[in-house]
Amino acid sequence: MPNSKFEMFSVTNILILANVFVFLGTKSFVNADLFFGLNGHFIHSSLWHQPLTSMFMHANEIHIFMNMFVLFQFGNALENIIGKLKFFALYMFGGILTSLLTFLYIQNFAYEHNVVGASGVICMLLGFFSMIEKQSQKAIFIWVLLISFGPLLIGQNVAWYGHLAGYLSGILIYFVSKIFSK
Repeated sequence: MPNSKFEMFSVTNILILANVFVFLGTKSFVNADLFFGLNGHFIHSSLWHQPLTSMFMHANEIHIFMNMFVLFQFGNALENIIGKLKFFALYMFGGILTSLLTFLYIQNFAYEHNVVGASGVICMLLGFFSMIEKQSQKAIFIWVLLISFGPLLIGQNVAWYGHLAGYLSGILIYFVSKIFSK
């Protein structure tokens, strides 16, 4: 729990508020998920905003609650380790990278899919976090696999490829950042 008023305004908490505002604000738009989600319209209709906006869209209340709960836990922890500015840059760059990799899958294997939610960028944060907190690597990897494939076993749609793209992006960004920080 944050110790002061200033810490209450962590980048993570502001991103959570942004996700909630976007979720509530787009509920009244017809086809908001198709316009702001990540899908074939990204290229074919020149909806270049989709890699960014899809990270803030959510399918329903349970979807946003689960994503924001995990973002609150791991986002604040990672932000405390790397700092606000680096965390924000990681979230935005890593999220867009994850979206672009997810789109490559959609374009080639799942053209009819429409991806919404912060889980891809959260998995990217988890991949990055697992490289810092090495003792947690196995547990985080298993958790990412569970949230990626578990829902499929009970007939729920989930963009498992977005989760895996995010997780691997986080690991890649970690190693690239180590190379450039030398």
